[in-house]
Amino acid sequence: MEREDECALDRYIAAIPLNLRVVARAAYEELSNNPFLPVFSKDEIARLVCSPGFQSYLESENRAGASSLMMLCSAGLATRH
Repeated sequence: MEREDECALDRYIAAIPLNLRVVARAAYEELSNNPFLPVFSKDEIARLVCSPGFQSYLESENRAGASSLMMLCSAGLATRH
């Protein structure tokens, strides 16, 4: 992530819970690198990702990531003898 990106996101990321910050950074990076969203500035994308309305999406992504990780771990353990 570029320094400009980090500055834009760092201004707003403190407003969201610690457990969602990694997911927020990933969402920010994905949206800011999306060529179909050139009309939004890095600052606008950072505000969107850290907004209360976007937080429920981050929570669901966080849960989905945790459950897929658990599935990978359990599948790996099941294949070991």
